[in-house]
Amino acid sequence: VIGGGLSGEDCVEAALLQGAKHVHQFEILPRGAKQTHPGLAEELDENLAGKITRRWSLAAKQFTSGDSKVTGVSACEVTYTPSASGPVREDKPGSEFAVQADLVVLAMGFDNIPDEALVSQLGLSLDAAGRVELFDKFCTSVENIFAAGDLACGASYIATAIDSGRQVARKIDQYLGIGK
Repeated sequence: VIGGGLSGEDCVEAALLQGAKHVHQFEILPRGAKQTHPGLAEELDENLAGKITRRWSLAAKQFTSGDSKVTGVSACEVTYTPSASGPVREDKPGSEFAVQADLVVLAMGFDNIPDEALVSQLGLSLDAAGRVELFDKFCTSVENIFAAGDLACGASYIATAIDSGRQVARKIDQYLGIGK
């Protein structure tokens, strides 16, 4: 399981309940960096001792495959260096390793981290926290480009993202002169 938040915890538990012999869980952030429910991972670990290997500050780098199916994950340790614009993540040289796997579950991305290439290509400005800067709730710094969902409102429930999508659709209608 790649991801250490609540979705990752759910995936670990589900895999074990479905009969997985052992589950590896990778989290890119340092241990304790985003504990939304402190103690949940430890509680699972106590109940399922020996069936879970959790590691923090890891970046999955590549999937390996054979016979048209996944056979493993290559990863490395990461370090964080403080900077004025927030922590800078770097791969730790010489820390690469591989884990065999029958299945890889991606349970990541709940944090609002915009795609750097897309932000650069579109010329979007970022706020001090590194998020896409928004004006009037859904408008970006570039005319004709709007944002919705987690990008506009932050990590939340699916219902919030749906509502955000509806609101931005109305905003786009107004912008185009359709929703007068």
